[in-house]
Amino acid sequence: MGAELGFREIIKYGNTQKPKIFKKGSVKEIVSEKDLFAYIESANSTKLFFNDLRPATIKKGLPRKIFESILSNKEKILADIRGKKKSPFGFLYKFIKKNRKKIAHDTTVFPRTRNFSRHVKYLYNIFEKIIAGIGDTLAAGQTPVVIAGDHSTAAGTIAGIRKYLGQHHPGERLGVIWIDAHVDGHSPYSTPSGNYHGMPVGIALGLNKNYAKDGKDNVLSVQNKAEWERLCTIHGMNEPMLRKEELVYIGLRSWEPHEEALLKEIKHYKLTRTDETGSDGEDLREGEEWNMFSGVQDMNHMKNKTLAAIVEESLMYLKNNGCRHLYISFDIDSIDSNIVPGTGTPEPYGLGVDDVKYLLKRFWHNEEVPLIGMEMVEINPLLDEDKKTVKTAFEIIKSIVAHNEDSEPQ
Repeated sequence: MGAELGFREIIKYGNTQKPKIFKKGSVKEIVSEKDLFAYIESANSTKLFFNDLRPATIKKGLPRKIFESILSNKEKILADIRGKKKSPFGFLYKFIKKNRKKIAHDTTVFPRTRNFSRHVKYLYNIFEKIIAGIGDTLAAGQTPVVIAGDHSTAAGTIAGIRKYLGQHHPGERLGVIWIDAHVDGHSPYSTPSGNYHGMPVGIALGLNKNYAKDGKDNVLSVQNKAEWERLCTIHGMNEPMLRKEELVYIGLRSWEPHEEALLKEIKHYKLTRTDETGSDGEDLREGEEWNMFSGVQDMNHMKNKTLAAIVEESLMYLKNNGCRHLYISFDIDSIDSNIVPGTGTPEPYGLGVDDVKYLLKRFWHNEEVPLIGMEMVEINPLLDEDKKTVKTAFEIIKSIVAHNEDSEPQ
């Protein structure tokens, strides 16, 4: 399951697929948009719906006033959500941001700290299981292929590989190909949400600051800092799991200020489609443009790279930086959202399926930096349409294990 099944998706699929809201072990089915708002407007459910806005341990001050202000303006907020077809969560975020100063009568009551490590306790358990599974698989002489929900698991996979290499092949470095529409390079110091599906690269790199221009670090609690440090060192070493020169991004087309600044130090290939008409999966390469950045040494755009050139350059870059093993992290949202709607954060104008097959097969069977593991993430059947995304993922997996290398898609 993806990172978050938001109310936007519930509204979108409310009349057809009967999505569910989970409440303390019980399930309430939402069968229409009318039912959704009836659910939100009920006294008990309203408190549940807005529960995340009120830290449980703080009974007064600014959080309490924000919560009370939202409740007192509930009718107006819900009317605006309906009229403008806004996501409730997105609208409320803007409401809080706009009214924060007005609501606050004494900001000193509420220190500028909050939970920037949401659900982190669950991650420890998941990471430990992944690390153990990766170690056992590699020790048996097999290649681990991880199929997971949200992309946060990738940091656990990298940790497992690094721990195994440290124990059995000390000194040998790991190179990472990250095929994704998003950078996933936040940390608790920069995150706007506290959700870890936006931080796996940050965990692997051990980031401890906000890179955005004029961006201020989030003020972390002592607990937040300890949780972050524990995640970043869960592979059992004091050094980061990954160095910036051991990472290559492919397919990026969505990022935030902190991540855009971070990319100046990391080799990456941005995919910019100039065809705004959309498509149904046909002619996806028409009108697209690859912009390649080599990092701080060379910021000149090199446009219209072929996929073959991207593969060759990426492998040589990692090899020249001392990488002996290759891990591929593949996010299904790197593919055009017209083809794979069943993912938590779909992005239009992405890669075609043939593009992905070509890239993955070339990386999988390369001899320059031999493959040690791969991961496929962010497939959410609850958001899918006629199993399009699941079928596409299965098709890709089948193509990868074939030992013939198809020609580059035209």
